[in-house]
Amino acid sequence: MCDFLKSRHRELWDWFASTEAQSDYAEAVQFELLKTTYRMDREKHENLYRLVDEALQLLELDVPVTLYQAQETGRTSAALYFTPGHGHLVFVGGILKLLDQDEQRALVGHELAHFKLWTISNSDFLVTDRLLQTLANEPRATPGHLESARLWQLYTEVYADRGAAQMASEGHAAVSLLVKVSTGLEDVDAESYLKQAEDIFAKGPVKAEGFTHPETYIRARAISLWSAEEDDCEASIEEMIEGSTGFDELDLLDQERMTDITQRMVNYLLRHDWIRTGRIKTHANYFFPKGMEPAVVTSEQILTDWQGADEKARDYGCYLLLDFGWADRDLEEYAMAASFLTAEELGWADRLEELARKELKLLKRDTARIRANAEKMVKQAEVENRKATTSE
Repeated sequence: MCDFLKSRHRELWDWFASTEAQSDYAEAVQFELLKTTYRMDREKHENLYRLVDEALQLLELDVPVTLYQAQETGRTSAALYFTPGHGHLVFVGGILKLLDQDEQRALVGHELAHFKLWTISNSDFLVTDRLLQTLANEPRATPGHLESARLWQLYTEVYADRGAAQMASEGHAAVSLLVKVSTGLEDVDAESYLKQAEDIFAKGPVKAEGFTHPETYIRARAISLWSAEEDDCEASIEEMIEGSTGFDELDLLDQERMTDITQRMVNYLLRHDWIRTGRIKTHANYFFPKGMEPAVVTSEQILTDWQGADEKARDYGCYLLLDFGWADRDLEEYAMAASFLTAEELGWADRLEELARKELKLLKRDTARIRANAEKMVKQAEVENRKATTSE
């Protein structure tokens, strides 16, 4: 995602990465904290600052951290405000009273893991976070922007939960922390909740629906998998966060991949010399913003690209086939025959036939005839094209 945003939104990236932007943000954060919190001095809160020092050492951070208690009391949580070279950890509501010492340790580890993340790769992850939030909050934001920002935040929390697990001297404290914060209960059994989470996943595939944080049972299971150093830990967590991505749920990276898949499909359709007429190539250029990029694409690649496609993705592919089957009427029914051949490979022929009748108003007997004779018609078009080329 970092590389994608750098290449697609270079000016915005450079601004958010600039010293000026970071300085303005730092001043705004510090002023807001002065107005809305109570600043906790080290002398009066030695135990908490000792936990901070432990977390800094564990996470290999060398920065000052200031603790605050928010003036609001309506919710129970904590938040890390990042400014270059200084961390600001804000406790909200009665969270400190709710947690025991090991859970407080886990909480501090979680929040400072956010700081750790924002310093990695010259703060590229921080810039990505702020840029995605800005794009998502724009009035013209697309579903892709919103989904990208959502997934970024979910994975950020999963990363921070690992900081909690590292800091907790008692294995399940990172989990009991999550349960206490989400329920408000003072006494919880982390092991029992982990069993509850497993019961949920035993019912079938589940994926996160939260916008800023994954559901508690997902976070608890992610901590458990990571702590146990399971071989397929990352793949399992990705499945819990993203699940099976629907065609209308694509984030920016998925959209980029779908663009590549579309371009390969177009090149696959144009593998026949006879189909590359002026009108067809003009239509193909709409799918290549930087100009048509001819490439050899195999049947195996196409099958791999569309494997597991949901109904909406399949229909998108079928409409693509319809477009090229009907873009040049001088090709008569031959181009549609080529589209049917590809649809047969993908297992979409029934749906393509249905859409051809619906969208192109073709008669049922005509679509059935083209489909049944598709291979023969394509071979005939190739023969006629060779004859025409030879005569020239």
